[in-house]
Amino acid sequence: MAREDAAWATDVVGETAYAGPEGDGNAFLELHTAGSRAWADWRLAADRIGTSRRDPANGSWSPADEIPCENSADGRRLARWEAKKRALGR
Repeated sequence: MAREDAAWATDVVGETAYAGPEGDGNAFLELHTAGSRAWADWRLAADRIGTSRRDPANGSWSPADEIPCENSADGRRLARWEAKKRALGR
């Protein structure tokens, strides 16, 4: 959700059926910004991260990508680093 032109706008950037490690519904969504770039990443499954990035030129979100990862904190950290590189065009 974002504030645009004095109104709230919503964009669905991705979906997941992941129920979290405890079945609590926690998909571990993270929102990030760097300069004019914005992106989101979330857990799709224990071994996959979903990511989408916002195009600063037209304000639209990219289709969600999947990034495979190891089911560990380090694996998720590396997948989120890959999401950042994609968002920043590196």
